[in-house]
Amino acid sequence: ERDLSSMAEQGNVHPSGIWSNGKTLWIADIADDMIYAYDSNTGLRLENLDFESSTLQAARNGSPTGIWSNGFTMYVTDDIDDKIYAYDMNVQINIRALEINSLGDAGNNWPRGLWSNGTTMWVVDWEDDKLYAYDLATKQHDPSKDIEPLKAAGNEDPSSIWSDGTIVWVSDWEDDKVYAYDLASKARAPERDFDSLSST
Repeated sequence: ERDLSSMAEQGNVHPSGIWSNGKTLWIADIADDMIYAYDSNTGLRLENLDFESSTLQAARNGSPTGIWSNGFTMYVTDDIDDKIYAYDMNVQINIRALEINSLGDAGNNWPRGLWSNGTTMWVVDWEDDKLYAYDLATKQHDPSKDIEPLKAAGNEDPSSIWSDGTIVWVSDWEDDKVYAYDLASKARAPERDFDSLSST
């Protein structure tokens, strides 16, 4: 049985981003400047796989909001630095060469959740109500892949995202709803929304 009820006891009281490889679940904490690791099956802490606050703070990653990994590199958004930090998954060290520093230039000043298909990285901006796209190889903004109908859809407080490669889902922390968009056409896909988050 999975049980993460002791997260608060272990210091993970402000979870802000989540990613898993199927075995381990990593949860960022925006207040602790830390990424906690848990066994996906048991919910038990895996402290040896944590990204310690000392590591994030040394990299100046002081406000981790979203995380995503390709299995080798952990990418972490920071809503103060307008930057995506990168860390080696095996040894939990900062890799400056893989960081994406072009968020501020693109206008992506309040980055939260992020997701990638391995080629393009999408980052949600909760102030702009927009998904910004970046080329992982060049680390540059790719406006042709931006997704902008969030505000028109009512998705005005976007916080985290995930995709299956076809649909991208964007949670909204005010609406208690997850909005769906077609990744290729960038159009709304309301039939794939989750509207029942606040239902009891």
